[in-house]
Amino acid sequence: MESEPFDSILDQIAELLEVADENKKEAIKGKVDKDLMNQLDFLEMKVQFFRNVTDQALKMSGITDEELGSHIENFSDNPTTKSQKMIARADQLKKKLQVLEKQYELRFRAAKMQKKQEKSTGKKRKKKFKKLGGQGWLPL
Repeated sequence: MESEPFDSILDQIAELLEVADENKKEAIKGKVDKDLMNQLDFLEMKVQFFRNVTDQALKMSGITDEELGSHIENFSDNPTTKSQKMIARADQLKKKLQVLEKQYELRFRAAKMQKKQEKSTGKKRKKKFKKLGGQGWLPL
């Protein structure tokens, strides 16, 4: 059975989202798994390769951007079942990514605010102790 070119990419994206979801807390602390970074780099290379192959195929066939646009507009709106499943899966992954992105953003903001509060608490304590004695005051 021949697999679609997007199937492997969607599988890798789904796997990376699962790993990112599992490692939410470590990522906020600044620790990122090297294996995750390697997988992201590999996925980026695959996507870039796919883009290059598509661009080269369009150039070799002599199709211009205008022709491609008109072909897309005239294309039938009845995609195959395989295409519908792939599109649905891509939409599902996109929604999952958006939720995960919001969670990371909220956690990052909370961590940033907590760090600011810790710094300001320390400064407040210092100010209190400075005011406690006078200029010539010696602690016991």
